[in-house]
Amino acid sequence: MLVVFNPYILVFSVKEIRFNEDIEESIASKRWERKAIDESVRQIYNAERWIKQNQSIRTCGKEPVSIPDLGKARIHRVGVALGYKGRIPLQSADFGKGFIHFHDEVSIHLLLQELDTITDFVNYLTTVESLHARGEVAINGGEENLLAVYLYNNRSFPWQFNLLVVGED
Repeated sequence: MLVVFNPYILVFSVKEIRFNEDIEESIASKRWERKAIDESVRQIYNAERWIKQNQSIRTCGKEPVSIPDLGKARIHRVGVALGYKGRIPLQSADFGKGFIHFHDEVSIHLLLQELDTITDFVNYLTTVESLHARGEVAINGGEENLLAVYLYNNRSFPWQFNLLVVGED
């Protein structure tokens, strides 16, 4: 899914992959991660490459999509991984070609509920990217806990740290 709101470009990849409970958990985890995470990473980076090559992008109704000036555009990448039932910790990170925010069904719902304007949403994404660039961030539980810290601290994060651990409380 592509969201364009000049100067923002948001590239989403949503994967719903069933976690196979009938096989050994370590094998099921690797398979789920490959299909849900690795394929989303590949899809997002390919979509971004397509955008940067000025390829023709059209809506499902075949209407052309106007892309903002790439020199001024701010691209955000979001992966939504469904179906894992909380068994595998989702990790937002730079996978080699730019930071990707990963969310599950709980955290993406809360994000879109609490950050209900494009400005609020992209400000959160930008702030999270800056947070990860400053030091190591460990999130226990889901990404919704990081959102809680952000909202509790007046839409910001603590900035003086070597390691930030965000607990479920």
